[in-house]
Amino acid sequence: MSRLVDQRSPWATRIAPKDIINMTITDVNNPFNRFTLLLSNRDIIIQWLQKVGLLAVDVRCEKCNVDCKLSVRDRAIDGYTWRCPARHETTIRRFSFFAKSHLHIPDIINFVITYAEGQSLWKCAQAAGVGYGSTAVDWGNFCRDLFVEYYVRQIRDEQFHGEVEVDESLFGRRTKYHKGDPRGMKVWIFGIVERTTNRLKVYPVETRDADTLMGVIKDNVATGSTIYTDGWSAYSGLQAAGFNHYVIEHKKAFSRECRDQATGQLITVHTNRIEGCWKHAKDYFRRMNGTKISQFEGHLCELMWRWWDRRPKPEAILCLIKEYYTLDAPPQFTAANPVFSTWSRHPTDSPDDSMSRWDTDDDERDAGDDVQNTATATQSSTSTELTTTTATTSTSTCTQQSSEPQVTTTTTTAPQPKKTNRLALIKNLRKVN
Repeated sequence: MSRLVDQRSPWATRIAPKDIINMTITDVNNPFNRFTLLLSNRDIIIQWLQKVGLLAVDVRCEKCNVDCKLSVRDRAIDGYTWRCPARHETTIRRFSFFAKSHLHIPDIINFVITYAEGQSLWKCAQAAGVGYGSTAVDWGNFCRDLFVEYYVRQIRDEQFHGEVEVDESLFGRRTKYHKGDPRGMKVWIFGIVERTTNRLKVYPVETRDADTLMGVIKDNVATGSTIYTDGWSAYSGLQAAGFNHYVIEHKKAFSRECRDQATGQLITVHTNRIEGCWKHAKDYFRRMNGTKISQFEGHLCELMWRWWDRRPKPEAILCLIKEYYTLDAPPQFTAANPVFSTWSRHPTDSPDDSMSRWDTDDDERDAGDDVQNTATATQSSTSTELTTTTATTSTSTCTQQSSEPQVTTTTTTAPQPKKTNRLALIKNLRKVN
């Protein structure tokens, strides 16, 4: 047991201070190693950054086109500059993630790693000793620029295969019973999750009609894949588009079983995976207590980066910086504006366009779905009837979807509150007294 503890303990697996210069980016995941490095003198920090590829090892003068030498410069914030024989000086941060910043490099590294670990912007500012109002916000935007580029290069063109769940959810300010400030945008977010890899894609959409959702599905899911959805009528054309389509009616149950007639396999139909993704996504936005619409796409890309990159976050964010800042030229970011082609909303920052509260309840979303949902959980591909007992103690059947999906409309009338005559009530109280 003690041997297992020694293998997992960050303190037991830490690197000795004299060997800290030889540690890799993976070793930064150990907090003892990280703070031993950040507390070292600046010579060791610069040498380590050059060793792992976060600072340039050699630089050529832009004016003379000759190699520069690393020279001591006390007035420079890092204590060193690159200098050519003609005495032209260049900062050691040129073309790096730390360029054009007046902060100390250890403070920037501490901020970036704290942000990648999911801490709030206020805690990141406290950890790095920077101002919360402007500096921390700016560096948060710099980090999200990396996540946007990661989405463009690694996620956008990737197609899902096999079993896929799709769903849509409403994000924005929540008002109960139509009371409260109605300002603030509400945006429909369409999500796709691949069951085998648990990878998630999210897209802001203007509307959730069939043309919009079917277009996103065809671009991101390979033909022939199995798609699980709820009863929203916009998904009724998936079978005709070449997908194996299974539907679960959430008014009846959250999980049901169907048997595939071709293979005889018993399939559990549910969308619990994508529903769980909505929980984590809304928790992420709820912790911020609001954001500007111009920063909304960056937050969506950050959410996907956290879902796709399963490495420890200190290692992941430093590797991302190393990949996009090649140090031989200014970084080339290819992301367009807007990042997502599924909506055309212009990123303005007026008060009415701010996302003030990201806690829209799923009950508001499901209220509109009840009219369009089908009556039973159906399989769009070939299936046989199978009677099961659900958690609601009612029996249901999985039937083959017809060309015209059934639609049930439920109309409920809210009870009207009784009106009280206040004058008569006061008179009665006076009589009693």
